[in-house]
Amino acid sequence: MDNAGQDVDSYRAMAIELAVAATEEVIRVAQVGEPLWVPSMDRNATLLNEEEYLRSFSRVFGLRLDGFKCEASRESVVVAMSAPNVIEILMDVEKWSNVFSGVVSGAKNMQLISTGVGENYNEALQLMNAEFHVPSPLVPTRESYFLRYCKQQLADNMWTVVDVSLDRLHSAAPLVACRRRPSGCVIQDMPNGYSKVTWMEHVEVEDGGVHNIYKPHYCGSCIRGKTLARNSSRPFSTPSKS
Repeated sequence: MDNAGQDVDSYRAMAIELAVAATEEVIRVAQVGEPLWVPSMDRNATLLNEEEYLRSFSRVFGLRLDGFKCEASRESVVVAMSAPNVIEILMDVEKWSNVFSGVVSGAKNMQLISTGVGENYNEALQLMNAEFHVPSPLVPTRESYFLRYCKQQLADNMWTVVDVSLDRLHSAAPLVACRRRPSGCVIQDMPNGYSKVTWMEHVEVEDGGVHNIYKPHYCGSCIRGKTLARNSSRPFSTPSKS
């Protein structure tokens, strides 16, 4: 094998290793309570205790960068949609950007690293670029390069779709002011075509520039969960990776 082939294999192996570690973290972080997660002052959201997180979960992404701050939240919703249909929305970049157009102004697949196994996106891994926004011209957009990884968990009809920034490993990715720590969804299939979706958003952003009133729009798991619930009555096709 030539050096170029070895570099590709090495990059792919590092990407898969990071995605698997991020998935393990999301499953653990999404399912625990206090002291890791605490209610907001108005008790309308569940927020991450960053000090507690860094004591237990810093191995995947390291310590927070100087000049950056953490924004993180968690929300659970029940949607009138099966787990495979939820997964299709999240793994199809066009559907994802359309459904979440209130916070995603643009997105594209940069690279398909793994097609996964079977026909249901299990172990599919892709590198994505997305620009996040809030509906105000006074607030700058946030651009992020990240892996998105889908994994079927063996127990309890559970799936995960997890994001984690890959800018350190992808030479084509420019330095950005928004880095996604392990984030995403734990999706539990329920009877009668419903699903329970636990959504966790966790990002590092450059300190300053965004008023507190707009932060829930950028990193609001509640907003994303409600958006998915509103769209759950819309028909979606059977999952396909064509």
